[in-house]
Amino acid sequence: MCANTVLNSTKIVKVLCVNCGQEAGRTPSGNRLKYCLKCRDNILYIDNKLIKDVLGEGSNRFRKIRSNARNKMVHSDVEQSCLICGYSKHVEVAHKKSITSFSMDSLVSEVNDMTNLCYLCPNHHWEHDNP
Repeated sequence: MCANTVLNSTKIVKVLCVNCGQEAGRTPSGNRLKYCLKCRDNILYIDNKLIKDVLGEGSNRFRKIRSNARNKMVHSDVEQSCLICGYSKHVEVAHKKSITSFSMDSLVSEVNDMTNLCYLCPNHHWEHDNP
């Protein structure tokens, strides 16, 4: 049996979210995910947690908060273009009011409220973070 026969006989099965039925996908190593990105954040209840309860260690301590913000923006109807210049080939999610300016006793939902999030191109994001 040749390799082509084996490769063509392998079925690719879509992995669906057990919560909403949308495509959940796989991890980089190929393992199936149980939930889609939107449900994963909701099920983990990160929005209802305090900032201090979801902090990681070191320079990436706000990873969960930023990930939650990206998921909210991707699943929203906000146009994916820079708020300042309109560039749309590569945009990043930015917090209008920085995460560090909130009290550690604030809810993640407060920090990641849609009124505090926007898309910026890399240049304008850097300028926003480094006035």
